[in-house]
Amino acid sequence: MRIIFGIIVMAVMGVIANKKGFNPWAWVLAGGLIGFIILLTLPSANADDIDDATRDVRTKRGNTVGVVISAIAVVLIVVLLVALSNM
Repeated sequence: MRIIFGIIVMAVMGVIANKKGFNPWAWVLAGGLIGFIILLTLPSANADDIDDATRDVRTKRGNTVGVVISAIAVVLIVVLLVALSNM
């Protein structure tokens, strides 16, 4: 059941990121409550009332934040797996 829930969370994060104009693959591993809150609070790069320069800045910022959160999540998972395997 946890695996199914994890897959659903990953898919939802990707869809939200895509709708906001970010790369969904940058956000797919940034699941969890913190990543979800951050994604929801980032300003959309697809807003109608912004110029191209602002859109580019928002897209770059959103993708960078997603990659960083995803990388932190992967590192924490690896550390946890190593710690559990040494028990």
